[in-house]
Amino acid sequence: MKLAQGQREGVEFLKTHRRAILADEMGSGKTAQVLTAIKELGYTRVLVVAPKMVKSVWEAEVEKWMPDHFVTFVMEGTEKDWVESI
Repeated sequence: MKLAQGQREGVEFLKTHRRAILADEMGSGKTAQVLTAIKELGYTRVLVVAPKMVKSVWEAEVEKWMPDHFVTFVMEGTEKDWVESI
């Protein structure tokens, strides 16, 4: 898949500003931009904390954009569940 010019600019922004937030409108391809920046930066492990309602979106986008680069593992639960599993 290929990013549009505006999305490419978002990737470059993320690569030069490592602590940044993309705040474009819904449906503008922010997830793809983040995944592309992660891949181009060479990161091999990434933790994404997201609301439950978008976890399936992240899974689908990882499979769509980077099927051979990332293995996705989705965890769900309360803070107590996470602390007890560490």
